[in-house]
Amino acid sequence: MKTQLEPQELKVIANMIDVASQKGMFRGNELLTMGLLHKKIVDTIQATQPNIPETSEIPKEPYIKD
Repeated sequence: MKTQLEPQELKVIANMIDVASQKGMFRGNELLTMGLLHKKIVDTIQATQPNIPETSEIPKEPYIKD
């Protein structure tokens, strides 16, 4: 049986990677791997969200639409 992660769970994972990288928790040789994983998660989040017209507001996180 394959378990799917919900979009909200993917957002939490992406945010965890962001926070960890900002705090310097990854070594230089790990950054590419973490960056690729982060991109894959963000791409999945964006693919699962409906197209929302752009607004003049600045989003909290530009890659995740609420």
